[in-house]
Amino acid sequence: MASSTPYSNAISVSETVTIKAIAVKAGMTDSAVASATYTISEAPEPEPTPEPEKATKVEVEGLSDSDISDDLKGSGYTSVESIGTALETALSIETEEEKESSKLVDVKLMVSTDGGSTWTTATAENFPTGGIDVVLPYPDGTNGDEYSFSVAHMIGTSANGKTAGEIEKPGTTNTSSGISTHFNGLSPVMITWTKN
Repeated sequence: MASSTPYSNAISVSETVTIKAIAVKAGMTDSAVASATYTISEAPEPEPTPEPEKATKVEVEGLSDSDISDDLKGSGYTSVESIGTALETALSIETEEEKESSKLVDVKLMVSTDGGSTWTTATAENFPTGGIDVVLPYPDGTNGDEYSFSVAHMIGTSANGKTAGEIEKPGTTNTSSGISTHFNGLSPVMITWTKN
């Protein structure tokens, strides 16, 4: 019978080592020697948790008095009518026919910081500093092949060096998806069109 030190607890290993062991019992033949090498290596760096994907989308709806920002109200634009009149003037809309070929809409940038699970309206703090490219849907009864479009946008909230109430008239391009343009803020927007 072989003489050995019995182990009744776990063996602590802190570096690469080969452990050999046999089983011994009185009145029985000793077992063969079992051998195992344990290699200790540093744990790999944990994979970084990816940041949730930031996403934006644009919502276009009709404009109501309740959509008017406090910044616009402070600039004297307290009603849909006063905003519409200012944007019509900016686009030189004067006749009833021209007014019938125009539409006032509320354009909101929605922001998601969790990959699109939840959405909130963009604020001055998280609106892109360089503005945003927007595709507006064609107004009912119009299309990109037969009509030309102009837009005027009134800055709704002071941000990025722009003041609420300021009006911008960016260029437009007709695309298969709608009227492509670039805004330095959102809401409200007047779209006007003429048949080619």
